[in-house]
Amino acid sequence: VQPFASREFLICRLDPFVGFFRRDGFAHMMTIGGAFLLLGIFVASLYLWVRQSLERTLERDLAVQSTQFQERFLTELEEVRRGIHESVAEEMASFLETTGDLAEIADSSPVPVFRSPGFKEGVPGYRIAIARLANPQGGEFRVSYALREEPYLEPLRQLGIYCAIFYPVTLI
Repeated sequence: VQPFASREFLICRLDPFVGFFRRDGFAHMMTIGGAFLLLGIFVASLYLWVRQSLERTLERDLAVQSTQFQERFLTELEEVRRGIHESVAEEMASFLETTGDLAEIADSSPVPVFRSPGFKEGVPGYRIAIARLANPQGGEFRVSYALREEPYLEPLRQLGIYCAIFYPVTLI
């Protein structure tokens, strides 16, 4: 058995980063380690750039769709008051069917004015925007609009798979 300081482990000979930490090593291993680092920096920055872009798009779309939902609610509420529609719930449900999103409209009463099936605070897979609207008859409405995150996160998942498949191939 050799003394601890003179032992060599297989991983130490094959790991391209050991030479960096020990500040010695074979030139080809240092080159491979440097290539790994540069490629990793490129892939990580690309991933973060795409993620940031998708997050901005998600937040922008959430704001736009939430505003459209609020405007539609106020329009439908006025039409119900004039007797054109029987209830706001039917019209709001048909609006949400086209998007696949969820929403809740509440006033000061314990029972919500409208709640789409499956809506609850903190529902996983959805980003929620909350707004307050003035009720034309006094008081205010609390409008919660939940936008599905999956369509926005799918490209990020695809990029991760792409990098996992082709990152090792670029090193050969």
